[in-house]
Amino acid sequence: MSLPMSRLKDVSPDSEQVWMSGLPEKYAERPETPEYERLCLADFASQYRTVYGTQSKGKNAVPLLNDKGHIQKRTVGKPAIIRFPRFSKEKDPERFYGRLLKLYFPHRSNDDLKSKECPTYEQFYKCGHKWGYEVRPLVDAKKK
Repeated sequence: MSLPMSRLKDVSPDSEQVWMSGLPEKYAERPETPEYERLCLADFASQYRTVYGTQSKGKNAVPLLNDKGHIQKRTVGKPAIIRFPRFSKEKDPERFYGRLLKLYFPHRSNDDLKSKECPTYEQFYKCGHKWGYEVRPLVDAKKK
């Protein structure tokens, strides 16, 4: 989504920074602490919310890296329900496994979801290793 017109008026015509940061960008900028390093995108989306204005100065607000805003853990009620695209394992396996990894495998960039030994999402899901663990059991455990 593009920036609001009120902010675009202040941006240089040559600037390429005309887009707002979304949830995946905020997730990539989460704090580099053990609690947040183990957090997958699905849990980040359902258990945290972005806070603005005076709420971002509150005691429970957690600053994101590179001044990308602030988040706060949801404390009232159930975790939020997240929406995501669904792909067929048979018709489009690369997108199917890519979605699984992006949602349920802790990462900071899409480059973390493949390796030289496993150059596709499907191979990384089925045979990949990260942090001394197999990828598939980690993803399957988070998915439940």
